[in-house]
Amino acid sequence: RAQALALAFFAAALLAKPSALALFAVLVAWEALGRPAFVPSGEPLPSGKAVLLRLLPWFALAAGFGVLSFVLHQNLVLPPPGGSAWTAVLTDAEILRRYLQNLAWPSGLSFFYGVTPIVSPFDPRFALNAAALAAAVGVTVGLCAPERRRLAVFGWLWFLGGMATSLNLISISFVMQDRYVYLSAPGAWLAVGLAVQGCFARMKMTGPAFTRLAAGSIAAAALVWALASAARSRAFADSARLFEDAAAKQPQSSYARIFFAQELEAQARNLRGKGQAALADAFDAQAAAQYEAGVAAPDFERFLHQPSARMALGLLYYQGGKYAEAAAQAKDSLQVPEWLPLSAQDRVRAERLAGMAAYKQGAYAEALLRFAEASEHADAGERENLAILCGQTMLDWANELEAGGEAAHAAELSADAAALLNRIAPGSACFESAKKLLDAISGKNRAP
Repeated sequence: RAQALALAFFAAALLAKPSALALFAVLVAWEALGRPAFVPSGEPLPSGKAVLLRLLPWFALAAGFGVLSFVLHQNLVLPPPGGSAWTAVLTDAEILRRYLQNLAWPSGLSFFYGVTPIVSPFDPRFALNAAALAAAVGVTVGLCAPERRRLAVFGWLWFLGGMATSLNLISISFVMQDRYVYLSAPGAWLAVGLAVQGCFARMKMTGPAFTRLAAGSIAAAALVWALASAARSRAFADSARLFEDAAAKQPQSSYARIFFAQELEAQARNLRGKGQAALADAFDAQAAAQYEAGVAAPDFERFLHQPSARMALGLLYYQGGKYAEAAAQAKDSLQVPEWLPLSAQDRVRAERLAGMAAYKQGAYAEALLRFAEASEHADAGERENLAILCGQTMLDWANELEAGGEAAHAAELSADAAALLNRIAPGSACFESAKKLLDAISGKNRAP
């Protein structure tokens, strides 16, 4: 009955959260170490064959749900950090050390984390992080009472096994998030608790004095941790403060930088709506700087909304008169990794911005080419907007050619523009704009 109940709870956990798959790794570690416990049951250990038979339904559940989860989330699976399973293992050494550090002292918690991949075992970061992990395991196991060391080893295997679904051999966009460690944390604290118990045992402290000291130590530690957590909680009061804090604490995180930039843009729009244009421009400048840092961050290749981020930066460049930079961002937004789909809307926005930037620089042919590319992927309403942009571009180009003595070419462009604009029906939202351009082409009214 205990096995059946445990399996039922495991299945329920898997239905609730795919990361519960890691519990199977914890169970295997427990069985492999002979079911270590605080108080041994005294029952003889089962044979290896019996253990394998008992684990079989657990494996079936884990494998079935694992395959299902992978199929459902396949579009979110990214290449490992650094590009290979080997570099993922090297990088995870730093990630595991940072998780332990955050468990020990929560003042460094952040909503986003920037992690620069470790691609070589000779990178000093790998040696330092691996040494820190080895020291944590060695010291805690060494301080345990001899009869508890196997349980302490299980605690560390629990910590590692509980991270099985969140390490980066099968990677997603976030290589590190504090929420990934919640299944692993009990294992680490188990090992630390056993080490503390072993220290007190070596000091041969017993009786009421020891009880008061132990209780006081626990209360003091809880108070210190609570105060540190409370201090960090202020950053989580609202999204603007949260993202600003993440950008400051984790400057190598593209997510932190870009989400903070979006908050700055929102504040700029709010200020502009209140008539505070100068202050709004200052916020937009800060947003552009954050977008630039986000796009340049080492983990930007894992950012799930690369076209949108580049387009937002491009639009800020365009508004600031940096047309060449705006065009560059628009074109780069079309160059996405194979795993990241590029929507028709993203393509239309990018081509349109590139065309608008080319128009502002007087590159009329390039602008028309970009507008035509955008029209290939646009819906009917957007195509009419693009037709207005094309008509204005052709009209300005024709005026320039006419001033330069190329009247024949100018007349052809004007005729093409008129033909394009005449396709816009009278009931369209773009009809009035089209009419003004047609009037300008016919010479009845000069467009400003």
